[in-house]
Amino acid sequence: MANQIYDVVIAGGGPGGLSAALALGRARKRVLLCDAGPRRNAAAQHIHNFVTRDGTSPDELRQIGRAQLATYPNVEARDVGVESIAGRSGAFHVGLPSETVEARRVVLCTGMIDEMLPIDGFRERWGHAIFQCPYCHGWEARDRRWGYLAREPDARMFLQFALQLRGWTAEVVVFTSSAFDVALEAREQLRAAGIRLETAPIARLAGREHRLEAVELANGTAVPCDVLFAHPPQRQVDLVRALGVELDDDGYVRIDPMKRETSVAGVYAAGDLTTRMQGAIVAAAAGAQTAAMLNHELTAELATSGALPISDPQPNRDQASYWNEQAGPRWVAMQRDLDAQLEPFGVAAAGKLGIVSGHRVLDVGCGAGATSVMLAERARPGQVVGIDISGPLLARARQRAEATENLRFEQADAQTFAFSGASYDAVFSRFGVMFFADPIAAFSNLRTALRPGGRLGFVCWRALCDNPSFVLPLAAALPHLPEAPQPPEPGVPGPFAFADEDRVRGILDRAGYVDIEVVPHDTELVLAGGGDLEAAVDLAMQIGPLARAASGLAEATRARVRAAVRDAFLPHHKPSGVTLPAATWIVTARRAS
Repeated sequence: MANQIYDVVIAGGGPGGLSAALALGRARKRVLLCDAGPRRNAAAQHIHNFVTRDGTSPDELRQIGRAQLATYPNVEARDVGVESIAGRSGAFHVGLPSETVEARRVVLCTGMIDEMLPIDGFRERWGHAIFQCPYCHGWEARDRRWGYLAREPDARMFLQFALQLRGWTAEVVVFTSSAFDVALEAREQLRAAGIRLETAPIARLAGREHRLEAVELANGTAVPCDVLFAHPPQRQVDLVRALGVELDDDGYVRIDPMKRETSVAGVYAAGDLTTRMQGAIVAAAAGAQTAAMLNHELTAELATSGALPISDPQPNRDQASYWNEQAGPRWVAMQRDLDAQLEPFGVAAAGKLGIVSGHRVLDVGCGAGATSVMLAERARPGQVVGIDISGPLLARARQRAEATENLRFEQADAQTFAFSGASYDAVFSRFGVMFFADPIAAFSNLRTALRPGGRLGFVCWRALCDNPSFVLPLAAALPHLPEAPQPPEPGVPGPFAFADEDRVRGILDRAGYVDIEVVPHDTELVLAGGGDLEAAVDLAMQIGPLARAASGLAEATRARVRAAVRDAFLPHHKPSGVTLPAATWIVTARRAS
């Protein structure tokens, strides 16, 4: 059993399923769309009467639909069939070929199976010269020789259908194969409309390859015909029949006309399996309506049961407090050394991101503004906005950027800030994105700031154990600390939250990014940017894991810790400064076009 619980699993990826998935995805539901194929209208070359998509091929329509769904990280599409549905509303077990997933609700968009009539030549011409709907195929076959094969189930409505065909062509023949008696009044209406009636049984359909040239009757008559309309029997797919939903007298799934729910609570249906009024745009409309009704009911259930999160206007309040009251002032005091130490990492990440003149760039976690100034120089005359949660750091950033006309700063939480439109060409960060309480929400929000096709790029630390500039001073201090600090738990907001490559990829994937690359960047870090040994020790005591562990120590203890750190750094002290290996990721991704 998979641990992932979907809000909705949709069986069927045609227009109805795609439309339902889109509406539910935009309603922030977690959706799994399952599409096993092949298409019911596999022989059709084009879809018609679908505004903005008239003439589009069925395959292209699905490709466009899939591409639009990819914008929503909460919607997943798979090329698999649904094999079984068990359980109850709120706790369905949906069987797929290789696993079983859980779902709160299920939507059936499985269409119908057309059963071919036992007439010689019928199967090979289905979808090529034999059609169901004149609205879908009539224009392309206008003014040609048309036939209509009316079966016994069509007896009640055959006259109305036959009469409407005259709107496309002057030549219409109705074939009944003696399946039912045609009343005198109906015969007279057919005659008045110029429609020929043939009651003899059909022997075969004649023509070369997929083309139709004549309908040959059992009495030897050959009626010239280019296009034949017919409504063969239809049946539900095995999944629907096994589920046991109630069907109407014509074999379609019976649904509540408003809620679109079937007789099985929590199972909804949309599209051709519910109605004889079949067509791509009709199914798409039904999918949207079904999704809206389902979402209304499901959201009310989740909200009143406490399953939906209560809004927190400050999800990163702990980080805001820390960077405004403790870390921010310390970084400002040591800003020159820190910027010199971290500058090569920002340059490497910016180079990978490919920022050029004219780009509009967002610098996330911009700190004291060094990276923002660097980006503004590269992007000029493009505008750069630096965003950070720390007031002290931004005050310093504004001071140093007074002369940079294409740069401004915003004090805000990038996870919740309402960006005004998708206007940025690039979102950049140097060690500023590892602190979010909800990184998926944060990166989703940042994605809204990017224009379609815009790029994300940042540098972040790999594992603590791979970065001796953090480990070495902490290890040296341990004998003098009252208790050993606990290593950070994987994924907890902080410098090493993105140490796991797979986690980084998963976050960005779920946040809706594409073309994700996570590349190791191994280099040397010169502590304090090349300052002397004492400057490196000062930095270790003020910034990083040791700074937190040593806060509140008595002066004598701090002196012993400082001496131990100095001894640990001494073997690594070169003319250029204390130099240690550094392990980072340079991460790039793109908002889908």
